[in-house]
Amino acid sequence: RLPVVQRNFSQPENPRLLRIAVLGRTNAGKSTLVNGLVGQAVSATSARAHTTRGRVHAVLTEDDTQLVFLDTPGVALMAGGAMHRATARELLTSPWRSLDGADHILIV
Repeated sequence: RLPVVQRNFSQPENPRLLRIAVLGRTNAGKSTLVNGLVGQAVSATSARAHTTRGRVHAVLTEDDTQLVFLDTPGVALMAGGAMHRATARELLTSPWRSLDGADHILIV
């Protein structure tokens, strides 16, 4: 049996949440920007295209505001035969699906 840990968490009086979808071309630096904004390596980065293959959530909390950055795969048109079709389809649709529920869009 696990011990019960009790902690008191403070809740701001007027909490605010802002979801920001980060969109841009492949290798535009979206993940590097998001990592820099939140101050830690949340998204993998590399010089290789398509490092980010699905939406990654990165959270920054300042006072009573929580910013949730939705780091997305690069917006690109895939050449046929380069990747497995399911993978290619995911890379093409994931950035656009990230717009659902986003309050703002940051284009890189």
